[in-house]
Order: sequence, then C-alpha cells, then structure tokens
Amino acid sequence: PPPASRRRHRRRRRFLLQPNPLVLSLLLLLLLVGTALALEEMPSQARSRLNAALAAAAKNGPPPASGAACGTKALVVVYGASPPTDLGALIEDQPPLPRLPPGATGADVEVHQASSAASCLAGAKRMRGTLVIYDDGALGPSLSFLSNLQAVGESLIIYGAQGSSLTSLAGLDSLESVGNLAVARLPKLATVAGLGKLRAINGGLALWRLPELQTLDAMGPVQVVQ
Repeated sequence: PPPASRRRHRRRRRFLLQPNPLVLSLLLLLLLVGTALALEEMPSQARSRLNAALAAAAKNGPPPASGAACGTKALVVVYGASPPTDLGALIEDQPPLPRLPPGATGADVEVHQASSAASCLAGAKRMRGTLVIYDDGALGPSLSFLSNLQAVGESLIIYGAQGSSLTSLAGLDSLESVGNLAVARLPKLATVAGLGKLRAINGGLALWRLPELQTLDAMGPVQVVQ
C-alpha cells in the first residue's frame, strides 16, 4: 500500500494493541461491582439454607432420650415454646456473632424443646458443634435442662427473641469449656451466674445488648481466650 496508507494502518494497530485506560477502568469497576454483589448474596443464601435445615430438623424431632447420639450434630437448637423459624440474625447480626454452619442440612441439625420429657439434653455432657439456646420467653427460670453439660466444641450462643425472660445463666453450672461464647439480646439478664466453672474460651467472646448486665464477677476464672 502507499506510504500514507501504511502509516494509518500502523496507527490503528498500535491503538488496538495498547491498553486503553478508560476501558481498563470500566472493566475494573464491573469486576468490583460483581464481587460486591456476590458477597451480598452469600449471607442471604446461607440464611435460606440454614432456615430450611432448621425446619426439616424441627419436623423430624429430637433424638430419643434413651439414645446415645444427643448433641452430636453440627448445630443443636434449644427453644422454649415454639421452634425458631429464622436464625438469620445470627449470621447477619452486628457485631458479628459466631457463625452458624451455612451449609447445614436437616441431617446436621437437632432441635429440642427445653421442657420436653422426650429430649435427651438432660444427659448430654459434650456437644461437638454449635449450641444455640434460643430464649423465646418460655425457657423457664433457669437452664437446668443443661445441668450436665461440660463442653461445647464450637460456639455456645445464648440469644434472646422478643419476650426474652432469662435473668441469669443458672443451670450451666457444669460448663468448663467452649469454642466461642456469645450472649446477646437478653434485656433482663442481670448476672452470668451459672458460668462459675467456665475455664476455657478457645475462640471469641461476644456480649451484646445486655442492658442489665453490669459485671462478669460470676464468671469463672477463664484462662484461655484466643
């Protein structure tokens, strides 16, 4: 081709080969927006899976009181009057509470009514996963249904719903170690009495929205907080 045509061809080729700052900026913006949307969807998906697992477990009922498999699931939920249908707040709450197993299915969850004679909780000494004590106002004056519990492998979460009535943690008097400990949204809780034997918290400690709690003097001499 003529010289002028060759120069135009080279200019077009250089334009195509050289990175365009505007195009790169737009691609980076799209990538960041896509990543943000994906991260926003994760809690919602985890919440849906968890609640589906919770509903399936509540339908199946707890293990028999005479069985040896009590408290062996990844997630154990204890309630007073009605089983909770949405534990999403435990995934999304701020400051973040210990996370529940997002991939849990009905086979990974146990649901127990605290006052049920059919529950095997009274004899449970150790739980390998996460224990949620869901205070819906009908748990009773104490947590005596867990009086033999000595250890929780993952998280112990004591969480209040509307109408929460717990004033102390009496009943957990045998508890010696937990992975994480979270106590939250209990407007009437005035003392942590019941945790006098607690020696080890091998994860994190979260105390949140406890307006009546002024001191932790009743808690045992915790030696390990990592």
